[in-house]
Amino acid sequence: ITSALPSPKSINEAELNEQCGLFLDHFLVLCLLPSVFISLLLSFVERRKKVYAFEKRFLCLRGRFGIVVPLDFTSSLENRWSYAFAFGATAPLIFNLFFGIMNPFPYTPPRYLKVFVYLISSMEVGIVCKPFFACLSTPHKMLGGVLGLLYTLAWLIVKLRYLFWCKRTSTHDEEELDSFIQQYKLLFEAPNLLSLGFLLFRFGYMIVNDVLIHLKKHTKKKEEKEHQYSYVQRLLRRPAEVSVQKSWFQKKVYEWDPYFKFPNRIIATVVLSFLGVYLIVFIELIFSSWCTKMINGPLQNEIYNFVPDPIWITYLDYTTYTWYITSACAAILSVIHISHVMVYYRKHIKSLWAGEKRYLPTTFTLRPAVSVAGLLKYPGYQIAFTMWGYLMVHLGIFTAGMVFVYLVILPIQKNGFLSWLLDLITFLTNFFIVFTLMKLQRIVIKWVFLQDKNSPHDEEKPLALNNRKAFHTFNYYLFFFNVILGLGSCVLRLIRSAIVALMLVSRIERTVMPQGFKKLDASHCTWVGMIITDHHHNNPVLVCFCHLLVKHTLQSVQKRAHIRWALVYTLLRNPKVILLRKKCWNANREEFEHAFIWAMSAHGGNKNTIKFIVQLLELIWCSDSTADKGGLKNFILDYEWLLDVPQLLCLGMLMCRFGFQTVKDVLIRLKKLKREEEVKSEQLEYVKRLLRRPAERSVQKNWFQRRVYEWDPYFKFPNRIITTVVLSFFSLYLIVLLEQILTFYCVILSSELWNTYLSALLSQSEFIQHLNYAKYTWYISCGCGTFSSVIHIIHVLVYYRKHIKSVWAGEKKFLPRKYKPTPAVSLCGLLKYPGFQIAYTLWGYLIVHLAMFIAGMVFVYLVIYPITTNGFLPWLINVMTLLANFFIMLVVMALQRIFIHIFFLQDKKSPLDKEKPLALDNRKVFHNLNYFLFFFNMILGLMSCVMRVLKSAIVGLMLLPRIERAIMPQGFEKFDNMFVYLISSMEVGIVCKPFFACLSTPDKLLGGVLGLLYTLAWFIVQLWDLIWCKGASTLNKEDLFGFSLQYEWLFDVPHLLSLGFLFFRFGFMIVNDVLIRLKKHSNKKEVKKHQYRYVQTLLRQPVEVSVQKSWFQRKVYKWDPYFKFPNRIIATVVLSCIGLYLIVLTEQIISTWCIKMIHGPLLNYTYKFAYEPTLKTHLNYATYTWYITSVCAAISAVINICHVMVYYRKHIKSLRAGEKQYRPKTFTLRPAVSVAGLLKYPGYQIAFTMWA
Repeated sequence: ITSALPSPKSINEAELNEQCGLFLDHFLVLCLLPSVFISLLLSFVERRKKVYAFEKRFLCLRGRFGIVVPLDFTSSLENRWSYAFAFGATAPLIFNLFFGIMNPFPYTPPRYLKVFVYLISSMEVGIVCKPFFACLSTPHKMLGGVLGLLYTLAWLIVKLRYLFWCKRTSTHDEEELDSFIQQYKLLFEAPNLLSLGFLLFRFGYMIVNDVLIHLKKHTKKKEEKEHQYSYVQRLLRRPAEVSVQKSWFQKKVYEWDPYFKFPNRIIATVVLSFLGVYLIVFIELIFSSWCTKMINGPLQNEIYNFVPDPIWITYLDYTTYTWYITSACAAILSVIHISHVMVYYRKHIKSLWAGEKRYLPTTFTLRPAVSVAGLLKYPGYQIAFTMWGYLMVHLGIFTAGMVFVYLVILPIQKNGFLSWLLDLITFLTNFFIVFTLMKLQRIVIKWVFLQDKNSPHDEEKPLALNNRKAFHTFNYYLFFFNVILGLGSCVLRLIRSAIVALMLVSRIERTVMPQGFKKLDASHCTWVGMIITDHHHNNPVLVCFCHLLVKHTLQSVQKRAHIRWALVYTLLRNPKVILLRKKCWNANREEFEHAFIWAMSAHGGNKNTIKFIVQLLELIWCSDSTADKGGLKNFILDYEWLLDVPQLLCLGMLMCRFGFQTVKDVLIRLKKLKREEEVKSEQLEYVKRLLRRPAERSVQKNWFQRRVYEWDPYFKFPNRIITTVVLSFFSLYLIVLLEQILTFYCVILSSELWNTYLSALLSQSEFIQHLNYAKYTWYISCGCGTFSSVIHIIHVLVYYRKHIKSVWAGEKKFLPRKYKPTPAVSLCGLLKYPGFQIAYTLWGYLIVHLAMFIAGMVFVYLVIYPITTNGFLPWLINVMTLLANFFIMLVVMALQRIFIHIFFLQDKKSPLDKEKPLALDNRKVFHNLNYFLFFFNMILGLMSCVMRVLKSAIVGLMLLPRIERAIMPQGFEKFDNMFVYLISSMEVGIVCKPFFACLSTPDKLLGGVLGLLYTLAWFIVQLWDLIWCKGASTLNKEDLFGFSLQYEWLFDVPHLLSLGFLFFRFGFMIVNDVLIRLKKHSNKKEVKKHQYRYVQTLLRQPVEVSVQKSWFQRKVYKWDPYFKFPNRIIATVVLSCIGLYLIVLTEQIISTWCIKMIHGPLLNYTYKFAYEPTLKTHLNYATYTWYITSVCAAISAVINICHVMVYYRKHIKSLRAGEKQYRPKTFTLRPAVSVAGLLKYPGYQIAFTMWA
């Protein structure tokens, strides 16, 4: 490998630069040969249980060439951190392949085979990096340590030589982005070098430890999961009488569990997530620094020609500071999110152990194959989502920072603080008055319209009305006021939903969908599948019980003959007696503990020494650059070493790990160390803690333990989770670093864009001004996005422990209520989760908001316009080329589930079973498939995160007008309340009061006469204004107001129809009252017969044979003769329909006027920017799209209005039956708030319908 890099004395600088450029493309190919050799050598020493007949001829090969398992993501807890740093050493190869920096093919394949390119490239990376993992997991510690040490050392040497030598001899232009990046290449490679260094020491430790074991100075540890043993023991203990006092950190942040260990999957995910955040933040900062350098350097004179010096410097400073501050905030948020991965994993898995499934989706059933696929995908998805989450959060915080600059800092600087403060007070006065009136509503309701407490000890007044007539009057006047309040509150509702979705986009353990739509969140289903697979394969109670059965089955008959047969029978049939047996606790303590041993499938390994040396040589070789720095590629090369920092760190760690492994194994073989038994003490203590009696008083936890994280000494994260977190950080680091570099380059290109396209529309000074604002705000928001992504990555560990321990304890409250995944779905989720989590971390940085009209215009310009311009056949070819990649990707994902279902799940226990059990088969082959698909699923996660954001945005937009459904994800329902604005509506209530008073008065004759006269007067005045005033109007028809007067009669149609209905209604009241007085009609009593009949139906016995329902009754609506909607709901629905009619009519009038103006007075002006045929074509497309989307939106609004009545009946009948499943779990409504909701709802519903 090192021979691929030439000696600097033998060739000149031009040839050296050329060969350094070719090194990246040939590095993987050069590593294939030693990787295959190491894999074959480890396979040769691996023994197979099954021996074939033809092997008997070759005794030396009999039983040889077994399957080498790189790592076990299902149940192994060995070498968890070593696996994480091994992934850190290999992660740069994945990013280089994904971003096109490294090309493993000698030619460029067709575009429709791009998915195959990623698949084959990921397989190639898996083969090249397999020695790192195989040397760690092999049971032959000496051989694995030596091979891993050599391989890691070779990588480290080549990397360092490439870095330092190629950089020193580089002749790139410093003004180019590539050259600017080359200066920071060492920082890029730092994680990689550290990982290689760690592996180097790890393999050395393996060698030394094995040597000491062979010299009998160390004892060989048995492969036991003692934390599971301790966990079961703790379950069987009595609770402590006095609870242990917990610190603030344990109560609020995290509480360590000694009986819980995170699997290697979670550990690797968290570590790689941190590395990804580091890389992406560093790329951002490099790119922003290069842009600032270019603005202050070559572009400074050009900027001074258009922008005065003081103004330009001020805007540049504001944007720069905003960029860096928001970058730091986003980075901190990302760290918190990464920490949540472990927190939620432990939380969810422990809930499943306890039998609680409240974290699972309610209406989605996972098959076993899907669950195993989730196990494969999660680490890659988490890392990718962490990086994307950082970018999205960074953009959002950067935008908020620039808004703050424009609204606060710049006005204060220009006009002074006092002027800005007066404007702020004037603006906030309206909000203060609105807030005061909203509070007054609750105060008046509490003290005037609620009855007194039944007892002085009651905390709240009962929900019983007092002063009903005054309350109804109060309700009537506030109806109009709340309609106007709802117009402003809808905007705040959408903003809250967008902010919450932005914060949760990179957190796979929490769904971004509202209640009822969780199954649309495929990434969350990946997390659920992984958790369920972990629950089935790592539940401490099940593992200890199975071990007891196996141990007693394998006991010798001679030993059992010395024990009484009754005691033997009892021990075999009742495992609890084993735990209570005095002899086991005292005389035979060691044997009792061995009864809880669980064998693991992964062992230490040896594979990665060379890479760390290669990284260091590459870093040193390329660091000293004397090249001319110009162009994007050369500018990036100045900071290229920063991109390799995570890889170097991981390779360093692997080199240390393999070196330690080799040295340990040598010492064991020399009998200086005893081979240590692989005892998992944390699992042993975890089970012990379960077996203890619970304390009578609970332990007091501090704020951190209760609110943030509580450390569990008996819990360890699996390597699957650790790998996912590590890769997420690694990916986040890379994407931030690249973002900064590309930002500088895009700013430079924007000036050329202005000269070419925008000079006719914007002056250069305005362009530079807005460019500076955007640039520096981008820097600050980048930091904030990084912070958010890191937080999301940490959340992987936090939630993993939380969930897995909940599952262990049998608690499933973190799972959705109606979610019952099958074993195959759970196991598929275990496979999918790592890849999905890594990819979703990357994609979590971006948020896509699409509206219906924008989607229609995109469709026009992507489909209709290309067809009319170039023809149907070229467009069809492009579409088929694009869809071929998606089709291949779906086929590959489907093949994962099919292979899992056929080959890696055990057969059905009974022909009557619907699904195969969630029990793995062909484990070694499955672990190899899991390892190779890890890299491919990470690339898939980068693409799937976009679909998650789109689904969340679409669902949120569809549910925006529906107040009866919260658009917030589960756990954030209480934030879905309404904000209000103040406009006086008392005058409207006074004018319209006669209509309602005449209808509700008990004196029907007087009310009918007065109402008839008042309605007739309104009707005459409206007709006079409509007909006479319109005929006398002389307004300009080209003005919008004058144009709208032509259609004024359409606006008055609902008004006139309502007045006509009231006219006939009052006439009917007069006639009916006259007939009653003449005794021709009987005076009906006000009896609520539907409520009486409803109670009768409850008391009847249910019918034995159910009534057959029609399709409309089953799927759409079923009429209930014993249920009547209140007038409040009827009035809300009617006014919503009228409001929809008016706003659609207003839209059509404005659009018609705009078209008329474009074809009229504005025609000559528009021809300056577009030719006549092109203008007409685009105008027709926009017009037709507008009208079609208007019809679609109107139909959607009508459906939403109908849902008001459907869900009102559904919810009110559920409450009558005692069910409260539609209410938020953590939000308690006081009586005053409930009555205030009764007042506000009609107006809010009407306003939300119109806004939506």
